[in-house]
Order: sequence, then C-alpha cells, then structure tokens
Amino acid sequence: MTSACNAPVLDTLSSRRLPVIPIGTFDLLAALDDDSIGFREIATVLERFPTIAARLIQLANSSWSSPVAEVSSLDAACSRLGVDVVKSTSVALLVSAPFDPCRCPAFEPRRYWARALAVAEAASHLAACIGSEAGGGDLQSARTAGLLHNLGLLWLADQLPEPTHLALLKWARDPDVSLDRSLMELAGAGYRQAGGCLARAWGLPSSLVTALEHQGRDRGQADAGPLAKLTGMAVSMVAAAEAGSGVPAHCAADCPAVPAADAERVYRHTAQQLERIEGLAGSLFDG
Repeated sequence: MTSACNAPVLDTLSSRRLPVIPIGTFDLLAALDDDSIGFREIATVLERFPTIAARLIQLANSSWSSPVAEVSSLDAACSRLGVDVVKSTSVALLVSAPFDPCRCPAFEPRRYWARALAVAEAASHLAACIGSEAGGGDLQSARTAGLLHNLGLLWLADQLPEPTHLALLKWARDPDVSLDRSLMELAGAGYRQAGGCLARAWGLPSSLVTALEHQGRDRGQADAGPLAKLTGMAVSMVAAAEAGSGVPAHCAADCPAVPAADAERVYRHTAQQLERIEGLAGSLFDG
C-alpha cells in the first residue's frame, strides 16, 4: 500500500496543527468495538466523556426517541437508545468535536452524518454475515470504519472550505459524479486519501487506516483486506438504498465472503432504516 499522505496538499495540511483527537479515544473505540459489551458497561466507559454522556441523555429525551417518561441518567439513556445507537452516536460525537466545517457552505452536517451512520449500520450487519474463517475476525471495527469512511471530507471541509464547497456543489448537481475525483481535481486530494492520512496521523489501527484509504472499487480495494472490502460494500449499498436501485451487481465480486441472500437482507434493512437514521443525524447535528 502507498502512503495516504502522498498528495502535496496533504503534506501541507499535515504540517499544520492537525485536529487533536480527544483523550481517551482509543479506549472508547476499543470498548465500542466489543460486540459482547452491554449498555451498563458502555455507560461506565462513557462516564469519562461527560459531553458525550450529556448529549446521549438529551437524545434519549428528544422527539426522535419519544420516551414515555423523562430520562435522567446515562444508564437509562443507554438502555432507552439501545447498544447500536449508543455505539454509533458516541463515536460520531467524539470524532466531530475537533472540526468546524461551517466555512464550507455546501457541507451539510445532517447529510454527512446520516450517510456515515447508515454506512456504519450496513457495515456492522454485513460483518455479522462473515465467519472468522473468512476474515470476520478482522471486522470487529466494521461499525467504526463505516462511521469514519468519509472522515477525510470532514477534514477537507474544515481546512480547505472553498474547493471542497465547489466539489460538493458539483456532486449535488450530478450525484453520478465521483465526489472523490472532484475533490482531487479541485482540492488536490480526495476524501479517501485525506481520511487515510488523518487516521494514520492520529495513530488509529492500521486496518482502519487501510479501510478509509482503500474503500471503493478504484482504490486498490482488491489487495486492501477484508475490512476495506466490507466498508466499500457498505458505502455502495447505502448509495443504492438511497437511490432505491437494489443491491449493486458488483458487490458479489467485491466482497464474496457475504452470501447473496445476506447481502439482500442487509440491503432491505438499510433501506428501511434510512429515514430513522436521517432523523437521528438531525437530532445530533442540526444547528
């Protein structure tokens, strides 16, 4: 694999003060990647992150959650929201903290996080379809990889708002245009390059770095390992669910470890969850 930071613009960005990853991030990621952890154990870990804990309690009391009675404790919030929602929103809130993309007018936080949360949901369900003998043991971080798959876009919107704005406008006019290629043309680096570069600078696990950098059919995915293949499949599946076009034909070849029947089941689940996930993203990040 080549280094993610092989574009001049990324060398320039990396030489500036990088966004600071919050203290305790690795401990939280490790805990949230544990499939056996329950809501009480998650609540214990999250007590070290009071800002995230407060937002989760707020979310548990929101119209999106529609609680019958007021939720006033972190334990109750985690129980109300469910383990999967708590895992995804905790990582999203943690990762979003160092960035301020508001100078990029075309960057829409709700759309960005709705896509990230949907890809995380699809990735976690796809990972559950793969046995350990087919690389499933490397897929414990599937939900995190899905959440972070477009991390580079967040960084570019923060640091290079004008060219990122133009690339996003181009993509909005024609969704068939590759946002990654448009960013390369206008900003000097695609969001996958940028995401891999930032993840490497943060010291995230190498499997996550590779998944961010090599997701997608045109980024050397064939040699990138199971997590990158699965992340790329989840991204394609969410885009297809948004368009209502069915499971992409190339998924079977890109990630053959996922049986076709399972891929169809995950696709249907993802499509059914899109509206709910968009509401969740709005509750967390609007305004």
